[in-house]
Amino acid sequence: MVRFLYSLNSKAQDLELALIEARQGTVGTPAELVTFAVSLCYSYNYKEGMYTVNIPLFVAIGALLFGVVTLSVSVLFYRRRRRKEGTA
Repeated sequence: MVRFLYSLNSKAQDLELALIEARQGTVGTPAELVTFAVSLCYSYNYKEGMYTVNIPLFVAIGALLFGVVTLSVSVLFYRRRRRKEGTA
């Protein structure tokens, strides 16, 4: 048992996410893989007693993408600058 849902009127989505969490990541079919990926976007909020969107995950993904794009653009400009200096 991983999680108690204390509310009698729990949402169907909360029950489904609790069941996915109880399986501890075992994935069999492609549909289950998609469901597991969606479940990663949610985390259990003890104050509200339900699953909510995992905001830190999205902030981390955004920061990672921003870093990769910034690094890629910097490398691109550096290579162009070196190429121009070499031909001049």
